[in-house]
Amino acid sequence: MQKGFFATLINIAFVVISANSFASKQTIQPLNQSTSDLVVTQKVAASASSGEAIYNKTCIACHGVNGKGVSPSFPDFTQPGGMLTQPYNVLLYNTIHGIGSMPPKGGYPSLSDKDMKNALDYIMLHFPPGSTPAVGGTPELQQIKQEIAFLTQKVAKLEAAQGISAQTPSNSNVNASPSVAQGKHIYQKNCSGCHGANGKGVVASAPDFTNKGGVLSQPRGTLFHNIKLGMGSMPAKGGNPSLSDSELKAVLDYIESTFPSGHGNINTKNKKGNAPNNQITNTQQPSTAETAYFWPNPDITGLLTGGASAGYSTQMKRGSFDILDFNPLFLFRYKDFLFMQSSVDFSLDNDANTIVGLNTLNLNLFLNNNMILGVGEYDTPIGYFVQNLSPSWINLLPTAPVGFDADEAAPQSQLGSQLRGGFNLGPTIKANYIGFAANAPRAFGDSTTGIIDHLSTDPFINNFGHYIGGGRIGILPYPDFEIGMSGAIGKMVLLDTNTNDVLDGDGHYITYGADFSFKWSHWDLRAEVIQQKITSLDADSFPQSASWKAWYVQAAYFITAIKLQPVVRWSGYTAAVSEQSLHQVALGLDYWIAPSIAIQAAYEINTGEAAMGNNKNPLLIQLVFGF
Repeated sequence: MQKGFFATLINIAFVVISANSFASKQTIQPLNQSTSDLVVTQKVAASASSGEAIYNKTCIACHGVNGKGVSPSFPDFTQPGGMLTQPYNVLLYNTIHGIGSMPPKGGYPSLSDKDMKNALDYIMLHFPPGSTPAVGGTPELQQIKQEIAFLTQKVAKLEAAQGISAQTPSNSNVNASPSVAQGKHIYQKNCSGCHGANGKGVVASAPDFTNKGGVLSQPRGTLFHNIKLGMGSMPAKGGNPSLSDSELKAVLDYIESTFPSGHGNINTKNKKGNAPNNQITNTQQPSTAETAYFWPNPDITGLLTGGASAGYSTQMKRGSFDILDFNPLFLFRYKDFLFMQSSVDFSLDNDANTIVGLNTLNLNLFLNNNMILGVGEYDTPIGYFVQNLSPSWINLLPTAPVGFDADEAAPQSQLGSQLRGGFNLGPTIKANYIGFAANAPRAFGDSTTGIIDHLSTDPFINNFGHYIGGGRIGILPYPDFEIGMSGAIGKMVLLDTNTNDVLDGDGHYITYGADFSFKWSHWDLRAEVIQQKITSLDADSFPQSASWKAWYVQAAYFITAIKLQPVVRWSGYTAAVSEQSLHQVALGLDYWIAPSIAIQAAYEINTGEAAMGNNKNPLLIQLVFGF
């Protein structure tokens, strides 16, 4: 959704509070006229219900579930005396025709004028400005606020009397308990990034809270236990160890009250109290807008995430602004059935040309709660660093450990199919697994020297009839402690570096690795070793085998008071060509501006062959942003 649509919607919401004459004369009747109250209330509620669907599909990414905006560039719907104090007709006109940087109808011309009005009505009811009373408010203003609250409560009572479950869970928080209100705030800050504002999940491993008979149908004690200790890919306490048990219970209160399991079932009885002849269970969000918009199917949701970095490096008294990288990650899903992931990398070469590379692209089917079947190009499951830690704001240092870059000891990506998931081994012990089959890698050698230069696991489409198979299993005795083992075997080909001719089409390939990660208090400890080998080569002038091995040990400590995180990493790389081997000690310091924004500085002490340039000690400084 473009910025303009949200700016207009913002202008819309404050009307209820500031357009005194319009509200009192045309919209809200005196409280003692009960018949008029019901008619107006039902009309406004119906309009707002349709507007909620539009808001949730188009506006929430920028304006947030609480209407306060996700950045200073988006106005706060709830701010007393803000933009929404403009007259209703002005707000509606701007919504339909556009204003400033906002195009007409927020850039979606298929939306009708009534759709725009419904979105405005939803914002007016759901984000009443002055939830903190404005200083100097007039008596008329306070009366309008009281009338809105009264009518909203009456709608809830009428729906309850008719056996209708509310379809706008966010509206149900008018009289929410302190626990639910606190839980909502914690959910928005810590949980919505994976589970989404609507509880349907925005990442493959996040369950749909609204599924009937789904995860929320489990006993409350089990749910609390999993939130506290973690489950599957979700870390303990959602990755925020500072949360107390009472705060976790508040989050659970909010989730259970806002996303009741099976919450899409509006009615199961007709007016006479009998079950209808044709019961249709609609577990999807109803499409209440009068015209189709966005996706051809409202069951499709998407998310843009990723990271970027820019900075400066210097070595041997020479420096340059040479760090620049943008790596967007596109995530799309259809219900709880299919999930698509694709990542692209943008960077510059030495001649200022833009380099664009497809890092991953895979489609995944959810087979059950413990298993996903995927096909396409994906980060290698061999080891842990490449598939989980490579973004610099997660890695904590500007560079990868030596030996973990492309064409070195650690496989990078593969083209094939994989089966992955997780399961419980006991009350606290959990496990995750990945099994895969992929096109074979390629080794490259120089036939004039007889040297095998490097091994590549790029996603080659031509596999020369060879495949590899393997996987990884991780055991978590505790939520923040994981031990992993991985490996793969298969066939590969040896190609000439100069001509790309096949020198040996029947070599053997094997790789294996072990990894360890542990987070305790403010400590973050990691270690990993990985090795690739090729054997049984039958090519003239070449050795029969070659190997590449890399390892690293890393420790980081977060100083909460000053938001600094010192990092130390010791890593080593032993290559098939000895001149390429290298050992390194990296000393880093990160200053965290926000949970995914940091200024990183690192000094790398390298010990290697001078002829290969492996003995230079660079200083790197960069700003990283994960979004």
